[in-house]
Amino acid sequence: MQPSHNQNDHALNDDREKPLQTSNANSAVLGPRENSTPSDDSPSDHAPFYPHEPRSLDEVGVTKSEVATLIYKYLLARIEETGRRISSQVRLPFQLIEPLLHQAKHDRLVYFCAPAPLNDYVYRLTDTGHERALRETRHCTYSEATATR
Repeated sequence: MQPSHNQNDHALNDDREKPLQTSNANSAVLGPRENSTPSDDSPSDHAPFYPHEPRSLDEVGVTKSEVATLIYKYLLARIEETGRRISSQVRLPFQLIEPLLHQAKHDRLVYFCAPAPLNDYVYRLTDTGHERALRETRHCTYSEATATR
């Protein structure tokens, strides 16, 4: 005996194949919406959010000392690293941390181990820098991304 098929069976199957759409009130509606216009709040109308790159540490809301401390603690853990990787670790643009790295070199806290691509260097802590990084680590072990205000 063959199963009977009627028009209601086809209507149910057609509804299941229609995409799920949401109305402006966020309630689920099956089937195409007729006479609908895109709302101003639809996600497709907005471009994705990309924060602007900060141009100064003041704009970020951190001090040079706070960022330098993160750099020293990171180098303590990594032994040596390029300036751009350090920049990536502290989540600040390279042009903001490069002067801090040069100041640390001038203060004999880090030194250049080797050149790196794109006018960068591989940095390593000096003995004095190592002692400072240990002292800072005893105070606080956090050495990840720069905390912004």
